[in-house]
Amino acid sequence: MNERMLSKVLVATDLSPASQEVFEYALQMRQPWQGEIVILHVFDKDGPSEDRLLEMTVGEERLRSIRRNQKEQARQKLIGKKKIAAEIETGSAERLRDLKISVKVLYETNIAACICETAQTDGFELIVMGLHRRTGLENLLGKSTVGRVIEKATVPVIVFPITDE
Repeated sequence: MNERMLSKVLVATDLSPASQEVFEYALQMRQPWQGEIVILHVFDKDGPSEDRLLEMTVGEERLRSIRRNQKEQARQKLIGKKKIAAEIETGSAERLRDLKISVKVLYETNIAACICETAQTDGFELIVMGLHRRTGLENLLGKSTVGRVIEKATVPVIVFPITDE
């Protein structure tokens, strides 16, 4: 049998505390192949009319500043996940540079399409996501982000149920 190893896995996160479980599952999956994991968070960008309204309300520069701060906070949160991974894998957070784990934060109006497009254009072989148990199957059937990713993805998608506390 041809044993093919994964080289790139995309872990999509909503930054909820429960999404840490999904990342840890992805880390456990990574153990045998040591490929690259990219943790992705996509902010829901307002449509053009909402953007314009926000801009008129708070000003263009303030809106840009808010988005920069939001993006940096998300990046720091995702880097925190990477530090946890370093501790799990190597026993030391100082060994971050040795891990093939990176973070990506984007703004898009269609989160599911962005996840699928990122997976396809950046050459990912697998998407890993979490499904909040509070809505479970309803979430999938109701075309949640997870449901839309499953529907549109050109690579396999693994969905882990996560516990909301």
